[in-house]
Amino acid sequence: MTCVLYKDAPSADFATNDANAGLVFEKFVEMRLSGRIDTGDVALKINLDDDWYKRVCASVKHSPIVTEYVARLLTLMHHLGGYWGAFKATSSFVSGLGNSHPTENGMVWHPTLGLPYLPASSLKGFMRAAAAAQGCDQGWDKEEIKRIFGAQPSDVACQAHVQFFDAIPIQAPSLQWDVLTPHYANWTPEDPPGDWRSPIPIKFLVVNEAVLLISFVVDANYPERTRVQEKLMHLLTEGLCSYGIGAKVNVGYGRFEPELKEQKRLEHELADLIPRDPIEQLYEDLKGKTEQEMFAEVFCKLSSTHHDFLQEPEERRIYARAVLKLGYPESHWRHGKAKGPVSGGSDKIKQRYDLLVAATEERVDGAHGTPP
Repeated sequence: MTCVLYKDAPSADFATNDANAGLVFEKFVEMRLSGRIDTGDVALKINLDDDWYKRVCASVKHSPIVTEYVARLLTLMHHLGGYWGAFKATSSFVSGLGNSHPTENGMVWHPTLGLPYLPASSLKGFMRAAAAAQGCDQGWDKEEIKRIFGAQPSDVACQAHVQFFDAIPIQAPSLQWDVLTPHYANWTPEDPPGDWRSPIPIKFLVVNEAVLLISFVVDANYPERTRVQEKLMHLLTEGLCSYGIGAKVNVGYGRFEPELKEQKRLEHELADLIPRDPIEQLYEDLKGKTEQEMFAEVFCKLSSTHHDFLQEPEERRIYARAVLKLGYPESHWRHGKAKGPVSGGSDKIKQRYDLLVAATEERVDGAHGTPP
């Protein structure tokens, strides 16, 4: 294979800086030349001892860029109406073993985050295969699989109606190396396999501990969109637990389960990221006040003769709508009544209600009437 490497790879210290772990793995591989270059008799020897693997594992660190990426993805899912979930690895996980690499065992790294991840294309393929494995008994007939995931190369062209996003670790994952031991490699009829051979262990990197953020969205105009997205989430959860994803799933790799603690944390973070409706926010603040306090406050905020009068029409509109959400202005004040003791008779109570209605109908330009 053609491989561009750096001459300073053996002396580079990646554990103490913000090195991209994917570049460390791909480019800073220790190799030694032996033989004579002038005659072309050159041998390239890979020097991958435990220290090299330790350096790669140590270079995988959490970065503020990952936090920002997660926040952006969650915000996108909120606005698109997509589904997402946090899933914790219950076994070692590896993806991209077949990728070209000097060690002959590759790994998929996110190009900018520098973390092992699951590409969206791999996730979509996994979901299609999981749906096909469950079959009609679980509600996944061939036509529905084709409608949702799109056509196979051998089918008539059909657009997919679900979009998956790259599954990335929420925090820096823990990496370690595992070992393959091919006992009967490179045998021939003249040199058959046998117990007298000396197997050479082959190391490869795996993700030992990780929590992945997996997300997808079905087209907004797809029929029964909510039902389909819930069905896909159920398929995702069951598939990750039962089938596994990535390489070597047949020997127990790539199993995941929902991480509810991390899910709740991300939900709280998302709530902070999404701007709250000002009416709802003010309503929450007003709920703790008594009716008598609100009766006095409405006059202060909405009566132009008071010094606390809200100057902007939009402020008055938001305030009035928040007060009306409390319920009792509509059910009691409107009819000149109050739930509890207030300082005023029936006419005064009705006047408070009229102030609220007038403020809700006030336009931004200060005129009155229902906004266009």
